[in-house]
Amino acid sequence: MVVALFCACYSLPSDWLTAATGWPVPLQSGLRQVRDFVHNQALYALIPLCIFVAAVQVMLPKDVENAEGLPVRPIYQLGILFASMLALLVSLNVPEILPRYGIWGRLYNNRELFVLMATALFCWCLWRWFRVKFTALIAVAIPVLFVSFMLPHSPQLPIILALLGFALILVTREDNPQMGQWFDAAWSLVCNTLPLLVLVIFVLAVLGAVVAGL
Repeated sequence: MVVALFCACYSLPSDWLTAATGWPVPLQSGLRQVRDFVHNQALYALIPLCIFVAAVQVMLPKDVENAEGLPVRPIYQLGILFASMLALLVSLNVPEILPRYGIWGRLYNNRELFVLMATALFCWCLWRWFRVKFTALIAVAIPVLFVSFMLPHSPQLPIILALLGFALILVTREDNPQMGQWFDAAWSLVCNTLPLLVLVIFVLAVLGAVVAGL
């Protein structure tokens, strides 16, 4: 249901609601707000935030005793991993959460570079400490970079490819149960939050349009 909801909202063209002239204005307003939310906040903030929260939930308890009997994971490894994820989350959302002047203005103007650096650090952590194969990371990075350069006016597509590739890496690591737990926790968070937020945004947008039309 969550996948169908996301795909339906994301696939709507920007002029679809304008063409649907027979629809009530409040309904058009609600659907437009839902589409904008899925295109922006859900893709750039909600899903990455769920992945980060899931990593904290799964890895901090398992840090005491690894499921495979490996040595306790040093806290600096988790710190670097979490820092790279936070840096990636902030870099993706600079236009929404930070002013565009001073140091934040420079961060905004070079956000693609910061996203690339944070992603590289995150991938290095996965390869160095979580034994993710380098070839798997390259297999995900190549199509993401290719789409980024070939379709610069569709910035959501590289994010979608990166999320799908990361999900495949998590679910196919049968030799590391922690990775599967990470995916399960992140998927559970997305399933619990995305439909609720979509419903709230739709209702608020419809009510706002109704009140504005009174």
